[in-house]
Amino acid sequence: MTGVAAVFVIAGWGLTVWLIATVARRVIGSPVGWPRTIVLSAVFPVTGSAAATGLARKLGLVDAADRIQDPWGAFAVVVLLWAWIFVLLLAVLYVAEIVLPSGSIPGPIAVFRAARRSRQEAIRYWQLLGVLVRHGLGGFLLRGSRAHPDRTSAAAANLRDALNDAGVTFVKLGQMLSTRRDVIPATLADQLATLQTDATPLPWTQVELIIAAQLGRPSGEVFASIEQEPLAAASVGQAHAAVLLDGRRVVVKVQRPGARVQVRRDLQIMRRFAGRLEREAQWAREMGVADLVEGFAASLTEELDYTIELDNMRNLAAALRDSTSGECAITIPVAYPEYSSSTMLVMQRLDGTPVGSARRMLDELDSQTRALAASTLLAETLRQILVAGVFHADLHPGNVLVDDAGRLGLLDFGAVGRLDETERLALAAFLVSIEGDDSVGATEAMLRLLGAPAEFERRAFERRIGQVIVRFRGGFGAGGSKALFTEMIGLITSAGFAIPGQIAGVFRTLASVEGTLLLLDPGFELLVAARQVGDDVLAPMLAPDRLAIRAKGQALAILPVLQRLPGRIDKISADLAAGRFNVGVRVFEHPGDRAFVSGLVQRLITALFAAACVVAAAVLLVAGSDAELIDGVAVSAVLAAALGLIGAVLGIRTLLRA
Repeated sequence: MTGVAAVFVIAGWGLTVWLIATVARRVIGSPVGWPRTIVLSAVFPVTGSAAATGLARKLGLVDAADRIQDPWGAFAVVVLLWAWIFVLLLAVLYVAEIVLPSGSIPGPIAVFRAARRSRQEAIRYWQLLGVLVRHGLGGFLLRGSRAHPDRTSAAAANLRDALNDAGVTFVKLGQMLSTRRDVIPATLADQLATLQTDATPLPWTQVELIIAAQLGRPSGEVFASIEQEPLAAASVGQAHAAVLLDGRRVVVKVQRPGARVQVRRDLQIMRRFAGRLEREAQWAREMGVADLVEGFAASLTEELDYTIELDNMRNLAAALRDSTSGECAITIPVAYPEYSSSTMLVMQRLDGTPVGSARRMLDELDSQTRALAASTLLAETLRQILVAGVFHADLHPGNVLVDDAGRLGLLDFGAVGRLDETERLALAAFLVSIEGDDSVGATEAMLRLLGAPAEFERRAFERRIGQVIVRFRGGFGAGGSKALFTEMIGLITSAGFAIPGQIAGVFRTLASVEGTLLLLDPGFELLVAARQVGDDVLAPMLAPDRLAIRAKGQALAILPVLQRLPGRIDKISADLAAGRFNVGVRVFEHPGDRAFVSGLVQRLITALFAAACVVAAAVLLVAGSDAELIDGVAVSAVLAAALGLIGAVLGIRTLLRA
């Protein structure tokens, strides 16, 4: 065979395989993987030819020299035989689709890319396993393990140290978990709250190159000067003080190279850890570790995009700006979007020192100034949550600045929560009910805020919340506001409520701001102060102009209904009087419902028709026939084969679609 002939033979065979595969996919009526379809279709011509030749010889349609004795009979038999082999091909495809559905096995290109991408993930994975084992936490990963990380403070401390050694992603996970006392025990939360993210700063030469790359020009064309020593350095990025060409003092926040890749890889590994823990450990299933990790991954991914932090700064500043004076009681830095990007943020530099590092400065302030600063921070925090609906969700002492006059400023807007008006009103109603010793109102507000859980025992919940209110009445309960938050969270979770991420962010904000308030004013009583500032904070929500706007909107929404109401009432009355009143119900109004029922009926009809064909084929085979299509081949056998073929194809389609 010449090369050209070989090419034509191969091309013809390939075209045949492609046509058979296409017909097979169309006949089945469901998406089937192309690779397996082509492989099976390649076997089909060879198998069909061999089987057809053997059968033709057995029936005497072809002699020993392969000469055709009865062309039409041979043609009919061969066509039926090939059709049945084709049905077997469909059956094999059907079984293969059930055992290994299309897409469950990646293709060779995907495997190669995944192998290249996962090599570093595997190294990192074993590093993390080593960290867990080194800190005595390997037992938590064993199948059927009953170990629980909160049984002793030593185990909680080991987990804290392991997260600290594992790197920035896991440190931030621990910090997030430390604020979720609704899902983790207090012993573990206290240990995780001590995690820090400080890191060795990048060398200035590398930072300078990063800044120039983000600006798209030399840094000297934008900044008059940049301090080489960073103000702060963390595992994700670091901040440098700088001065713009026009003299404005700014802070340049630069993200470390490879931070996103590292975090993305760690998050993938973290998801695997969470899935394994939920499969192997009861305590992980009870805590909902996988859901916690997913929420954390979404939050951390957002924090890594500095354009989101820039928008958060501007939105929070606009929300807190006083409507009369146009100023904020707490300073929020101005952002410079023209110099910022997703991995670099340029913002105004505020005067002051983080509260956590300002002990000496605070000692020099008089008690009245310190009390005023604490009261201002609490009032603005409550105003963010209840009035603005946009709040800083991480008000720990490192993110709040204080200057020598007691003025405050905020930093780090990567974590910002948002509440809609319904959630804000429910929270306000809950706080007012707590203040008014109203357990019924507090329960109703909680139901509006979180929704009723399954098998909710309302009366028992009212009694328990009433006991908590009485215990902390006046703000003098043992443990103060921290104990109150712990009691409330425990009460809410034990009743079966699921706390959404934004509501959990409110509790996290109130819990973190308490530590900052006590550093500003050691004698500050959060519960007492909250009662004092609560009226001022809630007053705008009940202001006549705001109520009038809300009423106007609701009136505009209901006005068309009111306009049509008299006519509809008159028509109903007339129909009732004349005996023409009836009620019509459209059961399948939704298009999805109609499509579902139509598909079900079509499958049922197809299945019945397939069964009828198979039964008819069986009857023909049993009954037999004297008439012969060719010598030795009865007409009834040919018809039975054809009907059985139709029934088999329709049956396979029905099964695969089911």
